[in-house]
Amino acid sequence: MSGLLKDCFTWQGRLGRADFLAGVLALSIPVTGFLDFTWAVIFFAKIPVVFATVGFFFIFFALWLLAFFVEVSLFIRRFHDMGRPGVHVLFLLIPFVNFYFMFLLFFGKSKDLPSPKGSKGAL
Repeated sequence: MSGLLKDCFTWQGRLGRADFLAGVLALSIPVTGFLDFTWAVIFFAKIPVVFATVGFFFIFFALWLLAFFVEVSLFIRRFHDMGRPGVHVLFLLIPFVNFYFMFLLFFGKSKDLPSPKGSKGAL
């Protein structure tokens, strides 16, 4: 998991399957948990939905935006690890084609590619 936390906003380098899976889970669980917590507070505290939703929306949107950029970074670095260009992340926007590319991201093998600096860790 060393490659995950290090340089989480960079779109260069490589990321293995285990770090990719850990990163996706580490980002998805808090964002989903915050959303569930928000609706539970609104429901059980009987706060008018209009007032509560506006305040939580801005917090949730900021959290989601941060998670979005980090996940795009994870996707691009995982594609680099498989020997594919990072622009292949755009294929995730195409319905049904995205299933194939998500399968590749989670189960595709890493390629042993030489890096410009001569070490295996950077591309």
